Amino acid sequence: MTIFKLNQKLSSFLKPVFDWFLVGIQKRSVVLVFLCGAGPALAHPPFSLMIGLLGLSVFLLLIHNETNSIRAFGLGFAAGLAYFLISVFWVAEAFLVDPETYGWMAPFAVVFLASIPALFWGLAASLYVILKSDVTVQPWLWAGIFTLMEMMRGMAFTGFPWNPLGAAFEAGGVMSQGASLIGVYGLSFVMASFTGLVALGIQNWRNYLFAQSFSLRFGLILFLSLSFYGVERLSHSEVKGELVIRLVQPNIPQKIKWNEQSFSKIVSAYISLSTAASSTIKRPDIIIWPEGALPASAETLFADNSWTAPALTQMLGEGQFLIMGAYYSEYIPLKDRETWRNAMMILRKEGGLLTVEQPYAKFKLVPFGEYTPFEPILKKLGVQNLVNLGEGYSPGERTAVHAIKGIPPFLPLICYEGIFPQIEASGLWPKKSNIRAKWIVNISNDAWFGNNSGPKQHYNLSKYRAIEHGLPMVRSTPTGISALINSRGRALKSEKLALNHAGFVDVILPRAEKITVFQQFGHIIVTLVSIFCLICFGFRPLLLADKKRLVFYNKIMPH
Repeated sequence: MTIFKLNQKLSSFLKPVFDWFLVGIQKRSVVLVFLCGAGPALAHPPFSLMIGLLGLSVFLLLIHNETNSIRAFGLGFAAGLAYFLISVFWVAEAFLVDPETYGWMAPFAVVFLASIPALFWGLAASLYVILKSDVTVQPWLWAGIFTLMEMMRGMAFTGFPWNPLGAAFEAGGVMSQGASLIGVYGLSFVMASFTGLVALGIQNWRNYLFAQSFSLRFGLILFLSLSFYGVERLSHSEVKGELVIRLVQPNIPQKIKWNEQSFSKIVSAYISLSTAASSTIKRPDIIIWPEGALPASAETLFADNSWTAPALTQMLGEGQFLIMGAYYSEYIPLKDRETWRNAMMILRKEGGLLTVEQPYAKFKLVPFGEYTPFEPILKKLGVQNLVNLGEGYSPGERTAVHAIKGIPPFLPLICYEGIFPQIEASGLWPKKSNIRAKWIVNISNDAWFGNNSGPKQHYNLSKYRAIEHGLPMVRSTPTGISALINSRGRALKSEKLALNHAGFVDVILPRAEKITVFQQFGHIIVTLVSIFCLICFGFRPLLLADKKRLVFYNKIMPH
């Protein structure tokens, strides 16, 4: 049977299926719109239902024949709302730690946090409808628009880059290695173009049966190239260093943490795990406790008359370091008031005395958790942040490499900061620092978010920072997941503490890799590519104003 006859037979068999499907798309069911957003949300860990990405392809079919940009915005917002409701529903767990005080805020906080990023899905849909032209290049137009909107939501209103589309590739897998070149937003471009190609294939399914499309061929080359790169990158073995690090995870639920009667037990649990014997060749050089490990301020913990300072001094060996999360107060002269900082404290025992090094104060704060967004309005409605210290926390200076004598320079990331790509830009021009980090320290308090998708997705998103920077990451949280993550975004089972598991693990820190393309250029590559797609394919009618341009375009972009 010839290819032509086979194509005819397949076409006659599939025609009624595709006709039925496209008729259903044209009805634009509200339920279908929500399913279009819910599908991609379920592609992220821990669900990992990658077939759900087809929901975004169906969404493109929904707006393909739409001419009203306002209606398109509504469709995009509805799909985005479904996507982010599934992505952030776990936030409600934090408000149920103290349900009598904060419980009523839970549904409002979830809807609010889902609605803001959903606006960018609406804008993407509206802009796509306004600029769409030739159906053969619509996957690349969509990818450019969607990626730019993804980047904008990661920066606007202090930024909320939770579950970018590219993070549906589980960190540590083959495709995720592309983040070392183009970052997680670059992978979002790849993923968005894939959903666009599928939509184009459904619209032009006869040609797609035998890949009679330039866009499809180019897309396949792109995916195969990233796959080969990922396989090659994973084939290299890591080089272990000599620094021994102990990660401590006591599995202390958030509900009992602020009970005054539990304070001494919590301190004892951390000290016991930090000093426990292990099978390692030597004692740990650095002990790492999670964010907000002890329910007290640094002023209280290290006061001259406190019992905790001597206990910590006794716990540490000579020359040994402790990195832990703690909050402290700081006077701001310009505002003439005290403010609170959520910080990473670095302690060292030297000459028998406990030395507190310069702390790193958290730069990116959690909305509703550490500060109240749109505070003048929401305060009047009785809304308050979960960490009720005065007026909440204030941000520190932008995240940068932290250099402490005695340990390799590291990039500090506290909790929420781990989801931000390029939060530290020392590799970019102009350089903000002449020192490159050798490892990443990520302390977090995922105890707020229970035992559902929140901690698992947070873990996955944080691992992308290791891939992007080409650096090993040590991650510590009180209830899990704590782990040593290598520069490929992978964690060995023997170097990881599972969710809701109490214990410690001693790990040997791998050496840093060479500076990655992403760390050197950041979002410049994906931004330029997205803008190129927007200009060339979105504003094509303006570029093709005469026949000469049309001839030139057909030469460089055959159909």
